[in-house]
Amino acid sequence: MKLSVKRKKERERIIQNARQVFKKFGSKKATMNDIAEASGKAKSSVYYYFKSKDDVYNAVIYNEAKKYREKVLQSVKETENPELQLKSYILIRLQTDKIYSNFYYAMTHLSKSSSPFIKKLKKIYDNEELRIFSNILKKGIEKGYFDIYDIKYAAV
Repeated sequence: MKLSVKRKKERERIIQNARQVFKKFGSKKATMNDIAEASGKAKSSVYYYFKSKDDVYNAVIYNEAKKYREKVLQSVKETENPELQLKSYILIRLQTDKIYSNFYYAMTHLSKSSSPFIKKLKKIYDNEELRIFSNILKKGIEKGYFDIYDIKYAAV
């Protein structure tokens, strides 16, 4: 569905409100009524933008994952010092559960009932995290900050 700028903003507003609803109730107990109420919309209006509650939840998780990734990459770019990059990365990683609680929960509580979207995002997230961590360690070895025999093992 191709949306106008105004409708994209409205969709984003629903996602932001849903983010708080899922944070408060969790993905299982939250309802489309809760999301609609938090957004100041009729439930049918929310269905205009999303097919289901799972569709809204996936949008929330994707949104938080994107913001998390941007924050991590920005923190790593802020310095050339691999020790500081590693420290910054780890601090952001530790704060994830508070800042991006829905994303954190989805990534740490993967179950058989998790949607294919969440499972795919988890795989992408894990691979990205391993790549970023490995690159920091590799740079640290090249610059003499770290003495690591097996980068992949250390990154894992």
